[in-house]
Amino acid sequence: MPSATTVSIIVPTYREAPNIEPLVRRAFAATRQAGIDAEMIVVDDDSQDGTEQTVGRLAAEYPGTEGDRGTVTYYAFGGSQGEMVSG
Repeated sequence: MPSATTVSIIVPTYREAPNIEPLVRRAFAATRQAGIDAEMIVVDDDSQDGTEQTVGRLAAEYPGTEGDRGTVTYYAFGGSQGEMVSG
C-alpha cells in the first residue's frame, strides 16, 4: 500500500564517492519495502572525488534523488518536498 506521506532524506557529503551509491541503494530499498514514498537530497561540500558525478548517475536510476552543492545543509531542508524530513 503506498504511503500518504513523503519522507525527504537529506544527506550531507564530503568525499563520499565510494559510500554514496550503497547508501542510496539501501535507503530506497528500505523505504520501498516499507511502502514509504521518499526523496533523497544529497548536499555535497565541493568534493573532488566524484561524489557529485555518482549522485548524478544515481538520479537517473532512482527518481527522487537529486544532488545539490553547498556548504550549508540548511538550503536542502528548504528545498525538500516531503511532509517529513530526515537529515
